Formats: sequence, structure tokens, C-alpha cells
Amino acid sequence: MTTGNLTNIVLLGPVSVQLSNGKAAEFPTQKAKALLGILALSGQAGIDRDEAAALLWSRSPQAQARTNLRQTLAGLRKALGPDAERVESEGQRIALSRRNVEVDVDALFDGTLSVQSVVKAGQLLEGTHLNEPAYDTWLAGERTRMTEAVKSDLLKRGDSFLEDRAFDQALAAARRLIELDEF
Repeated sequence: MTTGNLTNIVLLGPVSVQLSNGKAAEFPTQKAKALLGILALSGQAGIDRDEAAALLWSRSPQAQARTNLRQTLAGLRKALGPDAERVESEGQRIALSRRNVEVDVDALFDGTLSVQSVVKAGQLLEGTHLNEPAYDTWLAGERTRMTEAVKSDLLKRGDSFLEDRAFDQALAAARRLIELDEF
């Protein structure tokens, strides 16, 4: 991924954000990291506030969940510092702007994620343990979707590497596929 005026977000593995000023974002809570992941994976359309609150505070009354969401959004924006405006709110919807933002998952799906990043891709939102049933269910589905996307990408690249006689790269792709394949 490139740097400069961009915010770079890595979700495949431990969540990390390189801000446009070159500094790393420091998240105040696991739920702030999880919320960033939810926003990034919701695409440009974003997500309804009530839906986000229900994912992150599934055992809380709706009013409390919404209050918690507002506080977590404030914490996320504070963590993003100079890039806080990347988190957009309009009415009931919250979204992560894609203007001057690079997300590794987006790059995976549009085929621009580097070979090294695909081979080294970790588990989606690795380390975000919330013990929230709704979030855990959502995350399990998203992890399955990402693992399948990584495997598909590795298969395509592996075939291409073999055609190009780039055997070391083909071997690296094959090894990662074996690691990801649950027999």
C-alpha cells in the first residue's frame, strides 16, 4: 500500500491504521477497532447506527447501545486524529469514506493487493475479541468470506506464477493455500 496523504487500513491480521501524517492510530478500545472493521467492511453505503449498535452491544438495551455507539464513534475519531473526517455520519448511517483511504480488503477484492500481502494475510480483524454474540456471528461469516477470497486470489496468482515460471512465488502461494485449507 502507498503512503502520503492516505489513510492505510489493514484488517487482514491485527488491525492497524497508518494515518496520513505517517503515525499509527492507537485505539482506545477493542470495540473502536471492531467498529472500524464494521465500517470498512460495510462499503461506501455504510451501516445503520442501530445495526452497528446491535452488533457491538447485543445484550444492552437499545438506548444504552446507541449511547455506547456514540461514545465509541467519538473514541474512533479521536484515534484517527487528523483523519477523523474519514468516518462520516449522515442521519442514521455511518460510513468510512474511501476518499484518500486504502483498505487491504478493498485491494484484495479489486485485485490490487500485493502478492506479499496476500501470502501474509492474517485472519480478518485478528485480536478483536468482544464476547458479543451478534458481533461474533457477523465476524465468523466475514472471516469465512475473506478466507475464501484470499484462497481464490492465491489460486489465480499461483497459476499465473507457474505460467510465468516464477516457481518460488508459486510455491509461496501453494504453501499459504495449504495453511488456509481446512481439511
